[in-house]
Amino acid sequence: MFYTYVIRCRDGDLYVGSALDLRKRLAQHRAGRVRATAYRLPVRLGYYEACRSELKARLREKQLKTGFGRAYLKRRLEDEPRTPARNASRSDAGGAASRTRFTTARYN
Repeated sequence: MFYTYVIRCRDGDLYVGSALDLRKRLAQHRAGRVRATAYRLPVRLGYYEACRSELKARLREKQLKTGFGRAYLKRRLEDEPRTPARNASRSDAGGAASRTRFTTARYN
């Protein structure tokens, strides 16, 4: 399973990326080993989606980096500002229950 994820940085900016191992990648961000977020620590997982292939994860990452994608994320993160970060620190983060919660889209 591949993941597209969004990290909230200390300065309020969002970082969008994709990874095969979400937990490992998040640990790299938190340890300051990712240049784009190293100077904006601490970081928190704000949102993620599970994808069936690397191609789909990268395409979703690209979509979330567009104006439409940023607007979607802004609405999404305002709706549930604390839930993703709380789930990300739990041992079952990335499990079926949390994955379902984050991939269910709302259309207003």
